[in-house]
Formats: sequence, C-alpha cells, structure tokens
Amino acid sequence: MSDNAPHLPDDVYPAMRMRWLFVFVLVISILGGVAGGTYAMRVFLPGILTDLISTLPLSNQVRRAAGDVGESPFLDMVRVTHSLVDARANVVGSAVSYTSDGWMLTESNVIDRATGVRVDGEIFKFDRKKLVKDVASNVAFFKIDKNDTSSPKVIDNARFDAGDRLFVVGETHGVFETSVSLPFGSLPAAREVYDSDRYHRVIVLDRRLPAALVGAPVFDVRGVVVGIVSSNDKFVDQSIVIPAHHFTSTFKEVVTNGSVSHSYLGARFVLPDAAGVDLSMFDHGVLLQGSTRYGVAAILFGSPAWNAGLRAGDVILSVEDQPVGTTQSLPEVLLQYDPEQTVRVKYRRNNEEFEIDVVLSTR
Repeated sequence: MSDNAPHLPDDVYPAMRMRWLFVFVLVISILGGVAGGTYAMRVFLPGILTDLISTLPLSNQVRRAAGDVGESPFLDMVRVTHSLVDARANVVGSAVSYTSDGWMLTESNVIDRATGVRVDGEIFKFDRKKLVKDVASNVAFFKIDKNDTSSPKVIDNARFDAGDRLFVVGETHGVFETSVSLPFGSLPAAREVYDSDRYHRVIVLDRRLPAALVGAPVFDVRGVVVGIVSSNDKFVDQSIVIPAHHFTSTFKEVVTNGSVSHSYLGARFVLPDAAGVDLSMFDHGVLLQGSTRYGVAAILFGSPAWNAGLRAGDVILSVEDQPVGTTQSLPEVLLQYDPEQTVRVKYRRNNEEFEIDVVLSTR
C-alpha cells in the first residue's frame, strides 16, 4: 500500500470508541428507565392514586369485604345487606335483614320486580302472601324461610347536619361512603302539594347511587341503620334516604296483623318554598291547598277533614297541641294516632283561630 493512501489519524480511534460507549450506556439507561418506570407504575402508582382519591371530598369510595371492610362496623354492615333478584337472577334492588328469623326490609318500588333475595350466596324465594307494603312511607316488609339471618341495630331518632358521613351498603357493590347534602327534614323537590297521609321527610345524599342499591341499608359512623335508600326522580344527581322512624313504628303491626294501617285525614297541604328545605325553617302551620294543575282538591269529599268542617285555605296549626310545620310535618304528627281516634285540631281561618274535633279513619 502506498504511503500516500488516505488514513485516519491514530488519535481518532479512541474518540470513536468513547462515542460508541456513550451511545451504548445511553441506550441501556433508557431501557432501564423504561423498565423501572413500568415497574414503579405497576407497584407504586396504584397506591399513590388510591391515596389521592381517598383525599377527594366527593370521591365515591367503595370498600369491599376483601379490602378494608374487614374491620367493625364495616363487616357487620355487609352481613345484613342482600340483593333482590328477578327470575333470571338479575339484581333489581337491595334489601336489609331486619330480624334474625327472616324478616327483610326494602323499598316498595323495587319489590314488584323481584322474585327472590340472595342471602349468603343462596337465593330465597319469598311468599307474596307475606309481603306487606306501607304506601305511606314507601317501604315494604317480606319474610323468607331462614331463621339465622343477621340483623342490625336500628335507631329511629337520628338527626344529621349537612356534611355528616353515611355509609350505603350493597351486596355486590361493597360499602359506599357518602355524606349528607340536605339533612333530615328535607322534602322531595318539585312537589306542588303534599298529602297529609304520606311521609315526605327524607335525607338527601351528595350523589346518586346505582339503581341496584335502592332498598339498601344506610348506616351512620357508629354502624347502626338510620334508613334505607329510596328511588327518586326529583333530585337528578342525588339519592334520598327514607329515615328509619318511617318503618320502625310499623313493623310490630306487620308481624301482628300482616298489614299496615294508618290514620287517615284526607287533606293536602303546601309549605312556603318547601322543596328541599329543612322543616324547622318554616313558619308555624300548614296551608290546606290543592293543585289546579293536576285537578287535586285540598280536602277530599267525605274524608275526616271534610266531615269535620276543614276547607281549602285553612291553616292547620296543631294536632292535640302538637305543632305542625316546624319540627314535625302534618303526616308525622298524624302517624302517632290510630284510625277511629278523635283528635283535637287547631286551625286558622281568615286570621281567626278555631278548634275542632276530627275523627280519623283508615283507607
């Protein structure tokens, strides 16, 4: 080879070797970083996200029995809740064990679609003859052939403030943590008139729950039942809870008589700006008024209210000296009296106050 042939200087070869070594190290670092990042995402990121989500004030947390439900009172909550199923075993709602001998409680609107209830993995059919609906409070009781069901502690005098924590339990959904948006004393929204023979005071939650949780038990932080979830077409993005006192007072009659009867007055009333507002904020008394939009009379002809002389435009102030429209609604006061009982009603007409005796009846 001629000495005049082109060639690279000797000091170029070490530089090229260093360049390729740098590229090799860079590639290895990138691959290691990707692998390490993937591992970190798989191992650490879920925990970080979980911690982040749990700190969000309106997060819809689900605690399952396999997770952190294992501590009391969460475990007891799960034991007493069951799924209502149809003939194809599709879940159509929920129920709660009410007694240890098989009495169950749910919401009236879901029971018609159900043929059985799943308890401890087994589906129990229930006898329609042992199904008792209370249309006044929108709850239903039914019995299954099982004598060792778990039963919760129920309290019927709970009062709540906005922001208080509650827990809604579903057999397949686990435990939802939610909170009170509008407290006990709220009324379903968009009502024009209210029936004196139905109960409307509810607890409004801060979110809407799945349809499968209608009828499910609602617990407070102590792990005791304070109500059940109700279906609702008035609050678009929120669910409502039927307070426990709506059904604790009727269960004894269900077991004894196989039915529920309530005192009947036969009047409809309105409250000033009533929808979604706590009753304690209302002026004393309720105004007897019907609905021209729906053609509903304030006083039903032939009802106890009609026979006693109450008319549209009267303001009922009290029943047996119990004021209405403040801490107790008219239906809740009437709930305390039996059919055929005579009660003293104070009312106002044209700025004058009167008292009359009303003989309650039953429908």
